Amino acid sequence: MYTVVDIIDNLSEIEKMYINFFHEVSDSDSKISSFKLVANALGKTKQNHMNFYYNLRNKMKGEEFIEVDMHDYDKISKSISEFKYSFKFSFKFKCNIDVIELIKISLSIEKDNIALLLIIRGILVKDKNYKYKKIYECLSYIIEDKNKYILQLEKLTV
Repeated sequence: MYTVVDIIDNLSEIEKMYINFFHEVSDSDSKISSFKLVANALGKTKQNHMNFYYNLRNKMKGEEFIEVDMHDYDKISKSISEFKYSFKFSFKFKCNIDVIELIKISLSIEKDNIALLLIIRGILVKDKNYKYKKIYECLSYIIEDKNKYILQLEKLTV
């Protein structure tokens, strides 16, 4: 049986990938301290997102959810797997980027993540009876949180 908790677990894995990316960037010997400071701050924000998922997961675990149809879950898993695979090749560490470029990469990551969340939500909202209402609400809450973060990042690139 698959529920929103399984989806949140998969999304948490993506956040772990981001955290590792920002740690790799901040550990680079070739960067100046201000760059490392920004990379660490972005990594800590991703850690906060992980904590957000963890808390949301614990909250959701106590609630009763309708099982996610195996066919729908397979589509979701495929989308998440493709996303993880593309991330590995899209954001290889570049030695010649500056702080603004790093923030823009973070902004791109968040926008891609929202796109993935919208795909997942779209897969779940296809039926007229709207049996996945709680999952939809949960995903909408995550999307809203990520949109707030995007606005913060956009202010830094101006």
